[in-house]
Amino acid sequence: LFGHELECAGMRDWECGDLPESVSLGDELVLVRYPALVDEQISVGVRLFAEADRARASHHKGLLRLYMLKNAQLKKTAKKQLESFQRKNVLKFPLGMSSLPTEAVVASYAKAFAVREKSIRSRAAFIAQYDDCRGELITWVNRLEALLEKILDGRISVQRQLRQLRSNRKHYAADDVEAQLQELLREGFIVETDWEWLEQYPRYMQAILKRLESAPYLGAKDRELTTKIQSYWRKYEAENDQKSIEKQPEVALFRWMIEEYRVSSFAQSLGTKLPVSDKRLEKLIQSISG
Repeated sequence: LFGHELECAGMRDWECGDLPESVSLGDELVLVRYPALVDEQISVGVRLFAEADRARASHHKGLLRLYMLKNAQLKKTAKKQLESFQRKNVLKFPLGMSSLPTEAVVASYAKAFAVREKSIRSRAAFIAQYDDCRGELITWVNRLEALLEKILDGRISVQRQLRQLRSNRKHYAADDVEAQLQELLREGFIVETDWEWLEQYPRYMQAILKRLESAPYLGAKDRELTTKIQSYWRKYEAENDQKSIEKQPEVALFRWMIEEYRVSSFAQSLGTKLPVSDKRLEKLIQSISG
């Protein structure tokens, strides 16, 4: 904390004044700092950040929390619906998705209130956005439920194919697909994955099934592509571990380009969301690393 008058804690509504994009501290040595909301889980605060990118990321999370705190009944309705969905589909859920209702509520709020798409830095703007968007929340809950059902059904079909492929022996493709699923369905994926990529998941499941149609005799080309994809994935992990806020958008794009490269390699008939090739992947990773 800088002890600045803008900084505060414990808000459950927009109780602070307007937040400027930046403030200057000091007289002789002037430091520029960036005010932003901070998610405190059961409340929201305001802090000054040294980096604009980190302030922006924190502000999005704090804003999301404020919208959830604004109307406890609305949040309860959304969570109740998602808990009902979980109970109906409990046998389809893999380990690590037990917290789905809570995470799905957050994801639904993020989409309904478009927290990354608008700059909300005053109480007036906060209230206006809340009034405009609160009616969209249950619509997004319904959309998320429909998408999750497709994802869970696709996962079950893939797991069935994997059991047949293994048939009491180790198989490189089964190991590769299981690692792919583990990353796609990692804990927290519903919140962390942008909607534009989350809605591609059913196609990713279809691509896996197409790849496994010829199992267990997938051919030399499949093994060659698997080795290449794993090499790209190691490059992604190395860059992602750097935790550079500035490079996060490019690193995230590289991650999803690898997923699209899988579709292009193993299920080309399904098409890709964006153009992808070895040349494009190499160009992007060089840009990130440079």
